[in-house]
Amino acid sequence: SFIEEGYVFKPEALTADMQNNLYFVSNGQFVKYVSGKLYRPARHDKEYYWSHPAYGYGGSAANFAWVYDELSHKCYAITPYATDDIEAGIVADPYAYDQVLEPENNPEIEGTVIYAADAYAGTHTGNFYVAAADGIHIYSFGKGWQQNNPAYIGETVLPLSGMGDAPAFALGTTGLTRNQFFVNSGYDIYYSPTTSPKLEHWVSLPDNLGLGEIEYIGLSALANRMVVVLYDESSAEERKGSVVFIDFNTREITHTFPHILHHCVSYLGANESTSLMGYGAFGDEK
Repeated sequence: SFIEEGYVFKPEALTADMQNNLYFVSNGQFVKYVSGKLYRPARHDKEYYWSHPAYGYGGSAANFAWVYDELSHKCYAITPYATDDIEAGIVADPYAYDQVLEPENNPEIEGTVIYAADAYAGTHTGNFYVAAADGIHIYSFGKGWQQNNPAYIGETVLPLSGMGDAPAFALGTTGLTRNQFFVNSGYDIYYSPTTSPKLEHWVSLPDNLGLGEIEYIGLSALANRMVVVLYDESSAEERKGSVVFIDFNTREITHTFPHILHHCVSYLGANESTSLMGYGAFGDEK
C-alpha cells in the first residue's frame, strides 16, 4: 500500500540503487519511491530510528540496504520479507523493507556516523565511516549476495588529530577522485583510498580566508574541482555561507564566492551540454 493521506513526509536521507530507484528515510523510517509515489514506511517488530542508508551494490536485485539505528547506535541490514508467516503476522511485500537483519557480533558504534557505502566483490562489504576524537573509524560488515547473513568484519582506525564530531566528508566516484574519500580537520583536508585506507594531507585552506568553518565538501561531476562550503556564524552578513572552488590538478583555489548562501545541506555537480566541450564553467571546465 502507498502512504496514506495525512502522513507527514519529512525526508532526512536518501539512497538509490544502480537503476536509480530511490529510497528515503523519513521520520526515521525507510520508504521506497515507487512509480511516482511513496510506498508505506517499513514496519518492524521493535522501535528503530534509521539514518545513513546505503543501498546494496548491484542494483535493485541486491534487494537490501545498510542502515544505522540512532537509538541503539548499531548498524543493520534491512530487506523485504520473501515469504508470508501468518502466525508471526508477516505478510511479504516486495516494496516494504520490513525485515531487520542484525549482523553477527554487531558492535555498538562509538562516535558520529558521517557516511555509509556498500561495495561488492563476490560478497557485499558495508562500510560506516565514523568521526571520533582520535580520527576516522571505519566499521565494516559483510553479507552474501541475496543472503540474510550479515556479519561484523572489523574496525579500521585512521588517526587524525583535531577531528571534530561532524567533519565534512565526500566520496569520489569519477575522474581523479575515483575510489577515494575526503575529510577535513579544521582548514586541513585529507584524502584516503577506499581500499587499504590511509589518510594523507591533500590541501589546506589559507588561515586568513576569513569565511568561517568548513561545513560541506562536494565534487564536480567529473571531479576536476572540489567545492568547499564554509559557514561563519559570527558574520554580520545576512548570508553567512561562502563557496570556494579548488582545482584538483593544481590543488589551488580558483574561485571564491563569499556570503552567497545560508547553511548548505547538499550539493550536486552538473555540466552544461551546450558549453565548451560539454562542461560548464562551474562544472568541470578549466
